[in-house]
Amino acid sequence: MQPLIALFFCLFFLASCESEAPPRAEKIYQKKDEIYISGVDFKELKETNKACIKRTKLTEGISPSDFSQSTNLHAKDFNTILSCTLTTSESSRCSFEELDFLIKNKPLTISAIHERVIATDAWMQNNFKTLLAKMPNAMLALFGSITAVIIHPSVEFGFFSPSNGALFISPKLLALTQAEKNTAIERHNALFFCQKPRPWPYHYYSRYLLTDKTAFDDQLATDKTWRNVPDFNSQQLSLIDQSTYALASVLFHELAHANDFFPADALTFRNQYSSPAQWLKQNDLSITESLLITNSSNVLKDAAKTHFEHKQPTDLLTSTSIESMALEFSRHPISDLYGHLAPAEGMAILFEEWAMKVFFNLDREVAFIEPINPEQQGCSNLIFHQGQINRLLDNERLSKATNIAKSLLTTINIDQLPPLIPAKKFFGCQSKYH
Repeated sequence: MQPLIALFFCLFFLASCESEAPPRAEKIYQKKDEIYISGVDFKELKETNKACIKRTKLTEGISPSDFSQSTNLHAKDFNTILSCTLTTSESSRCSFEELDFLIKNKPLTISAIHERVIATDAWMQNNFKTLLAKMPNAMLALFGSITAVIIHPSVEFGFFSPSNGALFISPKLLALTQAEKNTAIERHNALFFCQKPRPWPYHYYSRYLLTDKTAFDDQLATDKTWRNVPDFNSQQLSLIDQSTYALASVLFHELAHANDFFPADALTFRNQYSSPAQWLKQNDLSITESLLITNSSNVLKDAAKTHFEHKQPTDLLTSTSIESMALEFSRHPISDLYGHLAPAEGMAILFEEWAMKVFFNLDREVAFIEPINPEQQGCSNLIFHQGQINRLLDNERLSKATNIAKSLLTTINIDQLPPLIPAKKFFGCQSKYH
């Protein structure tokens, strides 16, 4: 997940749905993947809006033959990563001896991480290394709880696969030129484009701001087929800055999940287990369980499932006014609607928002949007309900986020960080992007 949005859409669903009974910790992440895959040509699908086929695994559509031999890996290591991360059965999963966590490389460096990266194209691999150099040093230690990084255009944003410890990333996050961005989007859409009618007339709005500019494009900009919102683009920022912020948000989110499953201090004792899959059968999620992330309300949980998982709206959701639901959300301890999908998502989104504020000074603003006329776009056609910025900085949320950060970022002293300064106002349609 990711997710991301955060937002994000992990969007960020965090585990492959497999036939065998799920392990204890992995069960928390078991949910059907509601991304849609089409068996027809992209252009034909776009023109005819044909029915789509649900895929049942996040790794569906990813084949070992899609990857070119990585220049940064020996052939043996390249083939090991492929076979260990794209396996479909528990019996064929790799042991720690075959593919260990990156924590064995201490201190973790960009070069050590890059040696576990495979991609379908060389530019994706190179750009990942370039952008990783722009990440805060504190992030690098979080990579100790993964086994490999897989870059493939079928991935929406990013997700962590606990069954093998691999982090999957979309090349859409890695573009440094417009041509690369267009290629990544077109190749993803060719695999997974689908115009599904939205069963709910309202839209959840969430984005990161750098002062008053959108930090990077998200679903609001790229999925207007069903959101009917203005183009919240980030063209005032350089493409490398946009990709840096977009990748950072997904990495913070998914690495939080990875370290929730496989805490760095506990991995010292991983030789007691044969593989990540066996670990999951005998261990619970450490951070999510210890912090007791507040449970979602029923109506907000229904809204999250409808918005992010394409579920049909429940009677409770359709009978609740947008004003009432937005008001309930504005008062709820979970900082983002995506966090209402599962307690572990609430944990990851809190850490993501905290890290994006601390290391990049990006402010998160959220609201529920009501289009006045579903057939029109533009700010004059939108009603923003309970628009908020920096929800993270509420005392209860900030306290939980700080505790999460202390659990994850053991290489820095969180208490010595300068205080976080909130943004002055909710921008909505008033910022300079429009």
